[in-house]
Amino acid sequence: MLCNILSFSDIQETCNDETFEKDCSPGEVVVVHSAKYGRMALGNCITKGYGEVGCYKDVTDILSRRCAGHQSCSVVIWRGDDELMESYPCDSELFPYLETDTSCQPGTLYTT
Repeated sequence: MLCNILSFSDIQETCNDETFEKDCSPGEVVVVHSAKYGRMALGNCITKGYGEVGCYKDVTDILSRRCAGHQSCSVVIWRGDDELMESYPCDSELFPYLETDTSCQPGTLYTT
């Protein structure tokens, strides 16, 4: 018998100087499907393009290391985060934001 586990993606934008937070229910863990850091599109976090829209860095691996397998996580998004800012492709004077696609899935908590 084949069972499909339904997981609902949660796509969210976290602006500069805000905190990305993901909380799962007991018995569930965070799964990071994708994460981008930069200036992807005009919207909640960016209201003026200044010629720098569409530039970003894929940071799925970074967010996965910080969050995946945990029941909850929080990451402060700021330009002082050296790991996120490393090879940031946009003009360094412009504020980036984090766009994430995450979900909660049944699983065991990851412990270090």
